[in-house]
Amino acid sequence: MDRLVSLENVSFGYDNQKIIKDLSFEIAEGEIVGVSGKNGSGKSTLLNIIGGLITDFQGMIQYGDNLGQIGCMIGGAPIYEDLSVKNNIEMIKRMDGTRNFRFDEALYDITDLKQYEKKRAGKLSLGNKQMLALLLSIGSKSKLLLLDEPFNGIDPIHKAALMKYLKQRAKSGTAVVMTSHIKGDLKFMCDRIIELSYGVDK
Repeated sequence: MDRLVSLENVSFGYDNQKIIKDLSFEIAEGEIVGVSGKNGSGKSTLLNIIGGLITDFQGMIQYGDNLGQIGCMIGGAPIYEDLSVKNNIEMIKRMDGTRNFRFDEALYDITDLKQYEKKRAGKLSLGNKQMLALLLSIGSKSKLLLLDEPFNGIDPIHKAALMKYLKQRAKSGTAVVMTSHIKGDLKFMCDRIIELSYGVDK
């Protein structure tokens, strides 16, 4: 499998406190990597660093030439709550071609959100908001998915369907890095788990 991302001695902190310290690992095509740890251990921070949303870190990150587009859902649901589900989807579809994003119709079917397309996103249940956020974050052509607590609030039936979807994406070559407080989810989903303890890799 080709390497997509390589981290070497990556450290990050603020107010003289290290959140991530000397972290090194690689992410390969088709691999599902879990990130586990207590609140404040640096899980979301690590995803932000990998996704290029935090740049003032120490160490080195190298990206493979075949990486392409990254799908990110980090730090909450990136939805427009005043717009309908349909209008949220239309907005993301307009980005097609502008940042190499391709809306995933298969994921739309899995989430069953079509029945709520006229409903204002802010009025959705927590689980449906989470599924809308996933739908708006995961492009069909994304080579790397960075997912922060992706199954939060989602009912067991849709959760199982989404797990199956992500495993299928991995089989097709997409790499997934995901966080979860539920160890069982990580053990079921992931090829390996990176355990963070207040930013220090165990």
